[in-house]
Amino acid sequence: MVDRIVDGQHVVLLLEEDCELVDQLVVSVDEFETVEEGDIMVVRVDDGELLAYRIVPERPCGE
Repeated sequence: MVDRIVDGQHVVLLLEEDCELVDQLVVSVDEFETVEEGDIMVVRVDDGELLAYRIVPERPCGE
């Protein structure tokens, strides 16, 4: 989930696995076509790097 956008430059993603918060990742806003606070995403991260993302309408775990 997009937690916040800082100074219009950095996107803070809260990373969950099985509906549990496991980490956060800070990514340049330039990595996204469009992004807003509160967006729900399915992401692929490897070694702290965002490899892919897809915005989805609701949390995959249904909460």
